[in-house]
Amino acid sequence: MLKNAVIILGLIFFVTSAYTQEGWDLQDSGTDHDVICVHFIDADSGWVAGGGDPATLLRTTDGGNNWITLASGISNVELKGIYFLNAKNGWIVGEHGTIIHTINGGDSWETQDSGGDSELQSVCFIDANTGWAVGGEPSVMLHTIDGGSNWIEQITGTTNSLNCIYFTNPDSGWVVGNYGTILITTDGGSSWSSQYSGTSRSLKGVHFVDSKIGWALGGSAAILHTTDGGINWNFQFPKTNQTLKSVSFTDENNGWGVGTEGTVIFTTNGGKDWDVEDFGITDDLKCVYFADSNSGWVVGEHGKIFHTSSSTAVENFYASEPPTDFTLAQNFPNPFNPSTTIDFTISQKSFVTLKVYNVCGKEVAILVDEIKGGGQYSVNFNSGKLSAGSYIYQLAANGFIHNKKMVLVK
Repeated sequence: MLKNAVIILGLIFFVTSAYTQEGWDLQDSGTDHDVICVHFIDADSGWVAGGGDPATLLRTTDGGNNWITLASGISNVELKGIYFLNAKNGWIVGEHGTIIHTINGGDSWETQDSGGDSELQSVCFIDANTGWAVGGEPSVMLHTIDGGSNWIEQITGTTNSLNCIYFTNPDSGWVVGNYGTILITTDGGSSWSSQYSGTSRSLKGVHFVDSKIGWALGGSAAILHTTDGGINWNFQFPKTNQTLKSVSFTDENNGWGVGTEGTVIFTTNGGKDWDVEDFGITDDLKCVYFADSNSGWVVGEHGKIFHTSSSTAVENFYASEPPTDFTLAQNFPNPFNPSTTIDFTISQKSFVTLKVYNVCGKEVAILVDEIKGGGQYSVNFNSGKLSAGSYIYQLAANGFIHNKKMVLVK
């Protein structure tokens, strides 16, 4: 690889990481009220909810290009957590024990009886019948096996407020909360046990990519990582000291976190390094959600909704002497599943595009689309939901155009 070649030649270089893509675009939410939670079922269909009177509730069917206001029937209540199983069936929870449910994508909502007045922070369902809602101060965990017609409180063994719940499959789920609380179930929520987090900081968000690999984050920039389902949690260290509110990963390497004062952090190596993405705002950001490896949203105060449509991690290696040619290397590994690395060099400052096409010539991904200085670059491409087969990637810069073939296997 080019990176290794630079090391062998003994060139003096430094490395910077950048999260480049078609861009994080600010979408028009049509509201100035805080947007607190977001959920998408694919790259097009999603919902956000939050504060206001009536409570903010919006839906999009085109990835957020247009957000439509929905009537929730809820007033003077902040909506905190949202989960949709599909385009029709979804739940939202919030203050004062609020739980609302829709079976028509949000055109109409019914109120479900939570049995209490606790503030509910997060909701998750594993099928149309089985779900949980968590929150409280002290803690509360509610469980349903009939789609929310009846909610029953479960014993958790903690009195600490619970802030987020996440399931990777019908058996395996985690909950995080205040004072470093982490709970786990391996029997579909029939029982919950505590895990040692090693911190007393409040944990606000949790995300797992499978039953072993996950992250939890929270106050004072706390980030915890596990590779064994939470038997052991280890600290990771972002370049911020802000409170982190929410985390979303697309695979074991690529993830994002958001928090107070406009904080956005990202990693391309599973959290070994966390860098800061500058959104140029000071509004608190409440939630981040990626529907797939390319499509993500961040929501926050004063109606903020940001969107990205193609995520690509790019490492830039600046040599002591700039490259003399434009080059495009063969991706590695090849064949690949699900991700591969593409190296290229730029001899001078140029507008650069690196795009992926299927064999019919249809563009399926934009990896680079911006002005770049002379240097050596390494791009990680995640195939996401692309089908197995042959693809062409093309580098274009300053009149240089070159294509190479790669093969995705699944």
